[in-house]
Amino acid sequence: MELYRRMLNSHIVPDDITFVSLLCACSRSGMVTAGLELFNSIKTRRSGNPNLKHYACIVDLLGRAGELERAYEFIMNMPIQPDQAVWGALLNACRLHRHVQLGELAAHNIFNLGAGSIGYYVLLCNLYSDSGKWDQVIKVREKMKEAGLVLDPGCSWVEAKGKVHAFLTGDNCHHPQAKDINVVLEGFYEKMKEAGHDGQDCGCIDDEADRSKAEMFCGHSERQAIAFGLINTAPGLPIWVTKNLYMCRSCHSLVKFISKVVRREISVRDTEEFHHFKDGECSCGDESYWEEINNKR
Repeated sequence: MELYRRMLNSHIVPDDITFVSLLCACSRSGMVTAGLELFNSIKTRRSGNPNLKHYACIVDLLGRAGELERAYEFIMNMPIQPDQAVWGALLNACRLHRHVQLGELAAHNIFNLGAGSIGYYVLLCNLYSDSGKWDQVIKVREKMKEAGLVLDPGCSWVEAKGKVHAFLTGDNCHHPQAKDINVVLEGFYEKMKEAGHDGQDCGCIDDEADRSKAEMFCGHSERQAIAFGLINTAPGLPIWVTKNLYMCRSCHSLVKFISKVVRREISVRDTEEFHHFKDGECSCGDESYWEEINNKR
């Protein structure tokens, strides 16, 4: 924002990309009022109308702030036809806040505009899985197969002793240290149960749903990466993990617990954000996982 003010003071006219960057920054920072003011200033600053990317940013801004109904009304009042990116921003917000009904509406509009990218199917699956609707997860997976869409397997990377090690979805037996990794994880699961939690609970309703969870989302690959990091780095050192998919609620809860038990900082970068775990807490404030939504949604 400071650079933006300097641009204006230097009489530099911001372009479309500048406004997209600014609106994204406001969205990530929860600056709703500032973001809306920026959006409304596009006409005066550029002598032109906002484009679809700008509208998508505002939907994301309102949605991340939990103002889902307001975001939906904003879409319905758009002077131009919303595209998949606009509806996708609403779907992502519904996933963050577990608003199933509105998320289904957003997904319906996305798919009515065309098959859409695999990312929209994944968002819908994440919404259903976080809400415990595993029968719906299976149905979405079937639609993906019919459309010929194949999801890349979940993968997590961690560095230890100067080398980067990769762990794939559902593959917990081929790594040279697989046995040690599983022992470490089982130890944490037992400690979680003793503390009144279930470290392996994904909310699955049957075997098929359980397979959907493991195959479709993260497959708990970050669990393996973190356990490997604990085994192969000195006590007290931070652990950094990067993964290619969204971090599920179950893994998020487990890593919080691990950070408290081992007294280490653990950072996980997923497709959504950086999660910095320390002393049993996460920098995201659990907003993406524990938002309380009416059960009727």
